Amino acid sequence: MSPAEALVPGATIVAMLDELEALSTKLAELAGYVRALKDENTQLHAQAAAATAELAGLRAKITAATQRMDALLARLPGEDETAEAKAK
Repeated sequence: MSPAEALVPGATIVAMLDELEALSTKLAELAGYVRALKDENTQLHAQAAAATAELAGLRAKITAATQRMDALLARLPGEDETAEAKAK
């Protein structure tokens, strides 16, 4: 506010109203950003939960596959058994 505006009460009020309007606009814009960020946060939480569930499922599949492989490997004849079979 200039010194000239300080001498005219009406001009001071107009300047204050203009500043208030600018602040109101900025506040509305900020509120929009906050809403958008909250929505994005909600989506990200849902995606993280889905990824966590998928990861758990994949880990279970890996565990099951490892157990099947271990069982198959246990059924294979060992080196000693193979040598004995060849000797007969």
